[in-house]
Amino acid sequence: MNRTFLGIIFLAAGILLAISKDAFIAMNEIVVSSAVFINGIFILAASRRILQEKLYRTMMLVRGLMSIITGLAVAAAILVLGIDSELTVVQAGALVLSAYFVVSAGIQVFGIIRLKVNKISVFAPLVEVFISLVLAGIFFMFSFHEIAVSIVKFSGFMLIVAGVIMLVISWKSNASRREEKAGEDSMNEPGMPKIEDLDQAKCDQ
Repeated sequence: MNRTFLGIIFLAAGILLAISKDAFIAMNEIVVSSAVFINGIFILAASRRILQEKLYRTMMLVRGLMSIITGLAVAAAILVLGIDSELTVVQAGALVLSAYFVVSAGIQVFGIIRLKVNKISVFAPLVEVFISLVLAGIFFMFSFHEIAVSIVKFSGFMLIVAGVIMLVISWKSNASRREEKAGEDSMNEPGMPKIEDLDQAKCDQ
């Protein structure tokens, strides 16, 4: 991707975060809760193929339905009720998502034990447990408005810095290319030996 374009995107995103912190937090929750909803459908479909054990399938059924209900409820609550002045809906959504990720990780640990007993690879489920616990921590912090705003402010500041750096690098790179092009054009003016001829002369020597 072009560095100038990337710099503009970073800069615009950083400014947007600085201006609209609460909206960004809410949008984050909507995106994650939508992903949780989709993941629930995937869990219901995939668990049938992974292991036929009745207890495992029952636990994955609970986990899948919990994902669908949680994802749908959080996204719908924020979209329907909106962002109030005290962000109570968004804060509640963050707590619900945090609790969901902890419970989901716990059920997945049980699933890992059953998969291990049946000699099935557990690498992907282990990664999923780790990600769930990280997300639980993040959304637990997001349930405190001051912490959430501080995180978003810091993220916005870092994006602005990254955008400015990318634009400066792009500007310097373009200036360097223009200088090189000007040098090549001057070498190829009438009466001046061409660069290719100079290279060939060096080879002949």
